[in-house]
Amino acid sequence: MCSLYGCMTVFLFIIAALAGCGGSSGKKISFSPSDLEGNWEMIHFGQALYGPFSGAGSLAINASGAITGGKVRNFGVDDQKITGGAFVITPEGIITGSIEVYLPDSKTYEKKSVYSGRMVFNKNIILFAASLTLGRKGMGILVKEEGGYALSDLNGTWVFPLDGVFTFSMNNSADISDCVYRPVIGDSETCRGTISIIPDGNISGKIGFADETPFSTQFKGRMSSDKSGMILWGGMSTRFEGMATLAVKKGGEFPPAHGNGKWEILISAFNDVLYGAVDINASGKVTGGVWQNSQKASGVFTGGDVIYNKDLNNLSGFISTSAGHTYTILGGALSSSGDVLPMSVKDEAGHDGMLVLVEDISKL
Repeated sequence: MCSLYGCMTVFLFIIAALAGCGGSSGKKISFSPSDLEGNWEMIHFGQALYGPFSGAGSLAINASGAITGGKVRNFGVDDQKITGGAFVITPEGIITGSIEVYLPDSKTYEKKSVYSGRMVFNKNIILFAASLTLGRKGMGILVKEEGGYALSDLNGTWVFPLDGVFTFSMNNSADISDCVYRPVIGDSETCRGTISIIPDGNISGKIGFADETPFSTQFKGRMSSDKSGMILWGGMSTRFEGMATLAVKKGGEFPPAHGNGKWEILISAFNDVLYGAVDINASGKVTGGVWQNSQKASGVFTGGDVIYNKDLNNLSGFISTSAGHTYTILGGALSSSGDVLPMSVKDEAGHDGMLVLVEDISKL
């Protein structure tokens, strides 16, 4: 069985771009422990039995993959000091390992297990499935801290899952424009807000609605070095434990031809996290694939489709599993870097979550 990110590929238009870069066409992507070195901002999130949870923090990792420091705030629960742990990375970019934490209030130690993860093509984002604080299962995302940003780096259209899916545009101003929110249930609504970035890549902003319903959020964040993605975290008016999400700058349409092939998949499911690989044909249909979850169960993907709707300028479809779960796609976008496709989904019981697809790199 293919591990979560063991076979990821970049999209065809990235490969085409590399072909024009002086002989790098067809060059194998290779990863090493030194790619882990640096300071990373971190978020984690998922769906526990009592509802959504999330957190944010930071990690310092050395050139051998050892975690040398950091902190994590589990929103509404506790703050923990990172005391150790390590990430192991293969030449293909597969991540495994653990994060060790200490809670001063109760003087207790805990180990967060990373089941499987992947460093993306540009080596500035890591996505992983993990057992998180208090045994909760979910998704973690790291973005490497690097500098050299300007307000214009926010220009474009951004999409992110959060109790549905948000889409907004930026154009050389801190004011968000063309902001639309599609909830898990109900009609789309117009939203408003602001967002800004400082030269070190730190982000701050807020989003709400004219009548202050259904919710509002005030957030911080970190942009990736290629300016194609950002992690956001902060308070949310309807959640004691706040919010955390991955936003991507929209790179264009997602025609069926781009989806053809094997994709790595990660789903923050209800009280669980799924990871594996899914096969999609040139018509956008799911034709197979395998998955595992945090309970060590496994199975296959039994059907579905991932379709770009030109009329709505959005993604739709569903993905179903042999365990009887169906994840309906509420929306999402292909990142401008071409290697990350986060989507907002809901399961058959109406629980919302995030589903991320990353294309298989074995074609390189």
